[in-house]
Amino acid sequence: MKTIRIIAGLAALLFAMNAAAQKTWTGAVSTAWNTSGNWSPSGAPGATDNVNIPSAPANQPVLSGTTGVCANLTINAGASLSISATTSNNAQLTASGSTVISGSLSLGGTIMRTGKLVVNNITWASGSTMSGYLNSSIEVSGNWEFASGSSAGMGLSGVLFTGSTNTMITSNSASSSFSVVTFGKNSGNTVTINAASTASLRYGSTINIASGNYLQCPANITVIMAGNLVNAGNFSFSNGTVSLERTSGTQSIEVNTGDVFYNLNINTGGTATINNSLTVMKDLTIQAGTFDPQNNNLIVFGNWTNSVGPSGFTEGTGRVVFSGGNYHQYCSNETFYTLEVHKAAGGAFRVNGTTVTCARYDWTAGAVDVLNSGTFTANDLMDDAIAGSYYINSACTINLSNYGGNIDLRGNLFIYGGIFNVYGGINPSWWPYQGNASITMSAGELNFADQGIIIRSDATYTLTDNITGGTIRTAGNLGCSRSDFTPSAGTFVPGRTRTKSSF
Repeated sequence: MKTIRIIAGLAALLFAMNAAAQKTWTGAVSTAWNTSGNWSPSGAPGATDNVNIPSAPANQPVLSGTTGVCANLTINAGASLSISATTSNNAQLTASGSTVISGSLSLGGTIMRTGKLVVNNITWASGSTMSGYLNSSIEVSGNWEFASGSSAGMGLSGVLFTGSTNTMITSNSASSSFSVVTFGKNSGNTVTINAASTASLRYGSTINIASGNYLQCPANITVIMAGNLVNAGNFSFSNGTVSLERTSGTQSIEVNTGDVFYNLNINTGGTATINNSLTVMKDLTIQAGTFDPQNNNLIVFGNWTNSVGPSGFTEGTGRVVFSGGNYHQYCSNETFYTLEVHKAAGGAFRVNGTTVTCARYDWTAGAVDVLNSGTFTANDLMDDAIAGSYYINSACTINLSNYGGNIDLRGNLFIYGGIFNVYGGINPSWWPYQGNASITMSAGELNFADQGIIIRSDATYTLTDNITGGTIRTAGNLGCSRSDFTPSAGTFVPGRTRTKSSF
């Protein structure tokens, strides 16, 4: 009885070893995948067979209007595999294990039929190439790697990420790229662009993020999007740069709540748009084309650089919020509709040798700092006062307007040169009013073009002055009821009498 069990066990083991045999392509008979005589050992591969395709055979394998299966798939350097539909039949190869391509893969369909490779994990090794034709695709349930030295562009082949496990995409070759990509995994699964990636990753056409899917990128690389982002899920690029590079027309980026880019670069031949509020965790750069947020809000934690000029940004009626930490955020020449400075941790919105204009200025926290012949212009003060902190230096200009509103001081002025103009105001400027205020002035000119100044006693709020030089001009008089307002130097030029007097 014991002998019978041993024999049965050996038979089962031999069967399993045979079932998981190594199949090597010989092409001895033809190019047909399912012809037994083309394989060693003889017989078309089964679902548990590992397949090796060497470069030596003159006949390389083709699945034409038929299906095939295997476990692991290896296409060696110099070897090729072609999967192509016919006018009447689809073609598909399913490799349930790991696929490593060092040679070439060709996928093609017809108008009515498809050519498809279904894999678990796939590695495009050094030397690999890809030819993707009409109505072809690759379906991936595991990981994807563009290895260093690969040159695998998907062409017209779409890629679908599916299944119920998380997926890792590794990009180590800028010569390889996706075309149309769909992230259609089961709800709750994540696709991650590997932080260990070393090369830029290009999506040459539309990216689809299905509902319940999450695309994240902690990799410090450039991810190039040349098509639309159709997003019913979420994305988070917590590192690196996303560069929008459609060659012409409109490139639409769909944004959902919580979606973020790290660095965002607009480098299009047309117009890039967003459909919702967007957060950029570091720098926003307009390199080419036009960025049109379509009246949606932008929150920027880094610098703003527009190298195109006025046509590069369509301000519409949206809001741009500069909201970084305790560091300065720089802005190139730009026109905004609503500009908000929201730097609660400190730091300034810096206008460094550039000209920044906004239709409306909304201060929440932080400062505006103008230096190196820069100009900052706000045509409406949404706080209905001069709120927040302003720094102005030699040869610089600040223009604040509030026609039909108030120009009271409940912020901090640091005037070290230049010209600080205040326009409008339905009443004289009260110092302070509804908040603490201060003025530090050593040079330059503070000009209230339409009103005077009333320096008033206020038991609730403080006014601190350190005026050691410069000129204050008003269209009206200076009224002062504070004994602690004691400038040590400087000049006051009241508008009504135009009589110059020293403090």
